[in-house]
Amino acid sequence: DRSSEEVGLRRGAQEGIPGSDLSVADIAPYEGDFRQNYEANYANSGYGYDQYRPAYQYGFGLAKDPRYTTMNWKALEMQAHRNWNEATMGPWDRYKDAVRYGWERGQEATPGQG
Repeated sequence: DRSSEEVGLRRGAQEGIPGSDLSVADIAPYEGDFRQNYEANYANSGYGYDQYRPAYQYGFGLAKDPRYTTMNWKALEMQAHRNWNEATMGPWDRYKDAVRYGWERGQEATPGQG
């Protein structure tokens, strides 16, 4: 539900997680695209879209974070992995491609980047 998503986003922002300071409205225009990517790549993984959503959000937030806007994915991936909390977000190797996809959409959505 929307209110629990917003609480989760705010909690992540307090912890300094890139992308967690985004509101539900910030990522809403990309939700269909993220869901389509999930259906094409992860629907048969045994994990639901709600488990992948934070990865898309995290990647999108990385693209919006001024600390990372000039980096390409190769340069950013190590930092993204370092900031990824496997204890709460799941194994990096499972979600890293969804993170990258979210980052790519964030780059496209930000004029002058990418």
